[in-house]
Amino acid sequence: MATLTGTTGETLIERMKRFYEQYRTTSNVEASFVNAKEALTLTLLDDIGRYAQEEDLGAIRNATAQWDELRLMMQGSNDALKERLEREYKQAQA
Repeated sequence: MATLTGTTGETLIERMKRFYEQYRTTSNVEASFVNAKEALTLTLLDDIGRYAQEEDLGAIRNATAQWDELRLMMQGSNDALKERLEREYKQAQA
């Protein structure tokens, strides 16, 4: 998965993981996942708005492609992604 242009060089899944870990320090698994997904969506919309202002069609395509890939990971059930994020969170805490 390519990185987003103009961000900290992280992919959307990396950003989702970062948000999840931040929320997870004070919330349970379910709330952390929901909050991380919402935060990701809002920051992605901000990114796309900025790319549109800059007329950076390539960055918009990249961002939407990453979003599509992430949506496929969540398709049908969020459980696999939620479990992955929780497993990686616990590994980082060890």
